Amino acid sequence: IDAIVLDELPAKQIVLRNSKKLKIVDSKFAQEEYSIAVKKGNSSLLEAINKTIASLKSNGGYEELVNAFMPADGIVKIPSDEVLSGKVVKLGTNAAFPPFEYVEGTKIVGFDITMGQKIAKDLGQTLEVVDMSFDSLIPALSSGAIDFIAAGMSVTEDRKKNVDFSEPYFTSNQVIIVRK
Repeated sequence: IDAIVLDELPAKQIVLRNSKKLKIVDSKFAQEEYSIAVKKGNSSLLEAINKTIASLKSNGGYEELVNAFMPADGIVKIPSDEVLSGKVVKLGTNAAFPPFEYVEGTKIVGFDITMGQKIAKDLGQTLEVVDMSFDSLIPALSSGAIDFIAAGMSVTEDRKKNVDFSEPYFTSNQVIIVRK
């Protein structure tokens, strides 16, 4: 393999761990937006998610998330999660995409997970994170095994045939990683 096209933040993590062998090409390749997916037709959950995203963007919570998981100093500060009791809402993810979702010790954490916690809190529910392969997420959502997907998922026409998407919550630059 001569090059890999990847989202900028995970690419930076890979290059940081392999700085003697890899580098990111200076120019940006493309942009894509990440959204949260819900089961097709679940307008009440979609509306609640969009409301939480809008609230985070207007009250400073979004900047706190960005600063926690994408800090200028490189030191991630994972916010404490607030555990509620009651009905469970299940977030499906693939915990292999830092800083959006990854495993830290025995916990799945990341930007998307913390956003999921805020969505659950706004719903008055307890968040359960379900980790699975990325390709299994949409089938799991369609079958009802999970309630929503937060996995650094970009909106595509093909995916829109099977799920409904929230308003975008993050814009990512695509970059190219090459050997030094």
